[in-house]
Order: sequence, then structure tokens, then C-alpha cells
Amino acid sequence: MPQTRPNVIQVPVNADGYNLTADLATMADSANVVIPVPNQTARDALTLHTGLTVTRNDVPGQPIEIYNGSSWDRIGPRAHANSQIVGSGMTANDYLTGTKRLWTQGGTTVGTTDAAGNVAVSFPVAFPNGLESAVVCNGDSTTGNLLMSVSGSLTSTLSTLFVNVRIANTGAFPATSSAVRINWSARGW
Repeated sequence: MPQTRPNVIQVPVNADGYNLTADLATMADSANVVIPVPNQTARDALTLHTGLTVTRNDVPGQPIEIYNGSSWDRIGPRAHANSQIVGSGMTANDYLTGTKRLWTQGGTTVGTTDAAGNVAVSFPVAFPNGLESAVVCNGDSTTGNLLMSVSGSLTSTLSTLFVNVRIANTGAFPATSSAVRINWSARGW
């Protein structure tokens, strides 16, 4: 009879007959680690047991799915109603029903400033329902001290984030058509 440790991993005890392969398999299966899978086909090919947990790399936001004994439940982060920059509102229970799951995408974009210091960042994949938050920063240390923020003068969309760029020590806009690299991360649903 294996012993169940506080972290729920089952390990053999000295009184048991030692069977290396079976004991290590039981120990590994009871660890309940999150298994990254490239797609649904790879997920469905796993040996299923209740509590099996995977992350789907083919779905935006790489959601976690847990096998409940008969089907897969998809879970995601909890969100609060109407906490968005743009898009339709999200209720506190939307993450449970799977209708609107938060996911994050990020990258680096080289763009040119307009006369007001704004640069458009296009998301690789448009958020279908809403943009909840975004973080931006200077992605090129050779361009000097630049301050970057999500633009308040232009409205971001589900597919584009507008970033305002200023020179740190003066607060002035850089020259029109200045090339800047913006590192960004955006979360939406």
C-alpha cells in the first residue's frame, strides 16, 4: 500500500514489494503536474484519469483543462465585471462558463511616432471581446530615456493599442516619424 505524502504524491513504503516501473508510474501519475500539450489530439491521446491537468498550447492564453472523469473542464483566471479598457463587459462568472476567458499576448513592435508622439501597436491576434489591461516600455536602450504609456488621446481597439512616447527628462514628444521599439504585454478576452 503506497503512502500519500502531504503534497498528495504517492510513494512506496518499505513493507511493499518493490516494483520499480509500477511504483514510479504511480508516483508520477499522482503528482498532478500540468502537462503542456500542443493540441486537442495530443490531449485526447493521454491516458485519462480524474484530475489529469493539461495546458493547451494551441488555444490563445494557453488555458488549463482538467479531466473530471467524463469530460474536460476548462478553467481560467477570475475577472471582475466591467474591468476593461475597451470591449464588452465581463461578469464575475464568465471565466467559469468559458464564454470569455482572459488571455495574454505580448511582443515587441518597432513603429514611428506621429506629431503627438503616438505609435500604433497591432496585436498578432485581435481580442474577440475586450482589452482589459496593457503594459508598455521602451524596448531599445540605445534610443535614450523614453517614457511610454497607453495613449489617453487615442482610443485603443480590440486589435490595436496606441502608445504615447515622450522624452523622459523634458516630457516633450520625440520628432515626428521617430522610430521607437516598444515592448508590450496586453491582456483581454
